[in-house]
Amino acid sequence: MTGSRRKVICTGASSGIGRATARRFAAEGCDLCLVARRGAELDRLLGELPAGAHFAVAGDYARAATATRLEASLRERWGRLDVLVNCAGVSLGGDPKEAPLADYRRPHDVVLD
Repeated sequence: MTGSRRKVICTGASSGIGRATARRFAAEGCDLCLVARRGAELDRLLGELPAGAHFAVAGDYARAATATRLEASLRERWGRLDVLVNCAGVSLGGDPKEAPLADYRRPHDVVLD
């Protein structure tokens, strides 16, 4: 049964829009791969989802090691991907007028790279 279900990665799934999006896809019968830095929150969400071939990859989405683990897990568990929902966010404090351009670009780079 899980073979015909859509396979969805949802980054930023530990809170906010990412969490709500993951819950919605699961309610519609999709299998979820949850990605975020806070593993305990991902585990909590896994326990709330309806039955499915769900799993979590905890880690910082901007780090190559997390992407490598994510890719290996996807290949091993599903062998395919149907949907990517990128809700991972980056928040930096400070005065935007005084921040170096690299700090301003970082949230965009994390999402787009």
